[in-house]
Amino acid sequence: MIGPAAAQTVRQKEQMVIYTAWNLWKERCRRVFDNKAMMVTQLVLLIK
Repeated sequence: MIGPAAAQTVRQKEQMVIYTAWNLWKERCRRVFDNKAMMVTQLVLLIK
């Protein structure tokens, strides 16, 4: 069994993966549909 602190850490990691994937997906859509691109450094700073 996982303790409450470990479960919270796992949850935080899951949320970070989802947040990162969401921002990458939004940037992909911006490039494809809006014909605009964010610099890679800007995207990394946004995700951090």
